[in-house]
Amino acid sequence: MFCPLKSRYGLLSKIIKSFKDSVTKQMRKEYEPNNFTRQRSFYDHIVRNEKDLTRIRQYIENNPLKWHLDEYYNEIKQI
Repeated sequence: MFCPLKSRYGLLSKIIKSFKDSVTKQMRKEYEPNNFTRQRSFYDHIVRNEKDLTRIRQYIENNPLKWHLDEYYNEIKQI
């Protein structure tokens, strides 16, 4: 049985993997190779309504403001 969502998910995963591989390669060229690590997976979510969209937009906007609270902040800051 053909499942279009599974096919699209597979394509999306390949696109994201390719993008992350490219960024990782570039970052390792510019910085010490062992000092750059990326998150292996990603979280996807179907936006179902306006409330959901607003929540996601707020997360994207506000999340960088919390970077200084991250456990890796001081480690990265020193690079």
